[in-house]
Amino acid sequence: MHCRQEPRRDISADCRFRSGPGLSRKGVLSDVSSEGCSLRGPRLSLRRSDWVILDIDDVGRVEAEVRWLRHGESAGLRFRRALAAAQVDTITRMSQLRSILGPGPRKTVPLEAKNLRPVG
Repeated sequence: MHCRQEPRRDISADCRFRSGPGLSRKGVLSDVSSEGCSLRGPRLSLRRSDWVILDIDDVGRVEAEVRWLRHGESAGLRFRRALAAAQVDTITRMSQLRSILGPGPRKTVPLEAKNLRPVG
């Protein structure tokens, strides 16, 4: 059995992920360390040894391999390249801030067509 080299941080951080050429989906990261994390989401259509691309706020894109799956709702991921300690600290800090402050302000979506008018 493989022993973890460092403790995992018990957090809940929003992310986007995708496997293959499909669209990215929302997920939640937990149990983060420099080597890997857990990913939760509804109906994860992943298989063991699949490669996943995570988009993590303030950290960027991270590639990870699926190591285990649980009931199609959670997966254990091992990062292709270990995260730097500063990146793990950033994920932890952003998770703590969002749990205190709630979700950030909604981003406005610019309209491309000038001739659109409000409905209502």
